[in-house]
Amino acid sequence: MSIIDNLLVLLDDGNKLTVEDIKRSFPEYSKQIISATLGRVASKHFVKKNDKYYKIDSIGQTTITQNLNRIKLFERRPESKNLLFVMFNIPEKERLYRDILRNYLTQNGFGRLHNTVWISFHHKKEDLDDLLSELKIIEKILIYESKILEQNLETLIRHANWNMLQINKKYKTFIAQTSNFFQTKSKSNIMARCMVYEFAKIVSYDPILPLKYLDNKYEGLKAFAMCQKLRKYCY
Repeated sequence: MSIIDNLLVLLDDGNKLTVEDIKRSFPEYSKQIISATLGRVASKHFVKKNDKYYKIDSIGQTTITQNLNRIKLFERRPESKNLLFVMFNIPEKERLYRDILRNYLTQNGFGRLHNTVWISFHHKKEDLDDLLSELKIIEKILIYESKILEQNLETLIRHANWNMLQINKKYKTFIAQTSNFFQTKSKSNIMARCMVYEFAKIVSYDPILPLKYLDNKYEGLKAFAMCQKLRKYCY
């Protein structure tokens, strides 16, 4: 997990911490790296500084909450047949915006039916609107929700590219790291919290398909079981 994610998780309880406090929780990072990272995230309002103390800010808190809510969605795994379709026509001269949008869609569980047509089972249009407004490309995007007949759903899933190979790879890495954590004698609660958050970040890529459409190579359910075992070490 990135140092930014680790710092946000550490500060998520509303703690006011100094660089020295943070260093004690993450001895693998130097004070210089911690200070530089805090400076970057503070400029983006993920954390705020008061004197020598750092505390999570509103954007950081929202980011943490949104990611952790993905675990609740994973657990419920609602079998929605109302899919969100995103279609776009962004010219080559605006390639940067196109790449930002594609990265966003990939990182939020969308599958690609075509280079310019993406679908999601669970994403809300309102969550995408802010990005489109910020990039000033909303007039180049068509977003609509459509109910899919049961007999067409399996075909649609089969043709959408969610890169499940990469998602399963992330889950396998998480399972291995969690297994190692359980075998350690000293189980740090901050490490457990960071690992739960890491699971939430992986889930954000996952389309969270209905159970009957999962194949036997899917590692998400095993990873979720490991995440549940981690929770008792978080406090």
